[in-house]
Amino acid sequence: MLTDAQVRRIKPLEKKKRYSDEKGLYLEVTPSGGRFWRLKYRFNGRESTLTIGSYPETSLAQARRTRDEARVQLYKNIDPNALKMQRLQQTDESILFKSLAMEWMADRKAVIKETTYLRDLSVFEKDLFPALGDMPIDQIKGKDVLICAKKIEARGALEMAKRSIPLFIP
Repeated sequence: MLTDAQVRRIKPLEKKKRYSDEKGLYLEVTPSGGRFWRLKYRFNGRESTLTIGSYPETSLAQARRTRDEARVQLYKNIDPNALKMQRLQQTDESILFKSLAMEWMADRKAVIKETTYLRDLSVFEKDLFPALGDMPIDQIKGKDVLICAKKIEARGALEMAKRSIPLFIP
């Protein structure tokens, strides 16, 4: 079973390597330094792998929670990968930019500094939510993001304008 300290100390090697946790969860480390949480499981007799997220964006505790949720889905005879794909393909208009952004910020809060979190939250609340908050996420285009950045720039907040665009690329 892995610990947070062990995960932090893992260095990339010449070949891809897996570090097992428990119940099918493992951390895969690539030679380029990428660290990915994956879950190996069986569904309908076939072995599958669910990619949970990358480390450090996804902590060990978060990966274990996701693993446990996936195991509950398997118990209910639901393939976690199929469910993940269904959610990714979902273009339901109920998924608004504001709700998705707040969910993303909540996930990031655990892995970024408090000052960074507050600065980014301020950009969302002051500049992005008024323009895009009530828009369905699948209808937001690059030009909408650019318009927001230009409005921020027009009021003289050049640094905030520069920082607003990367907030759309999690």
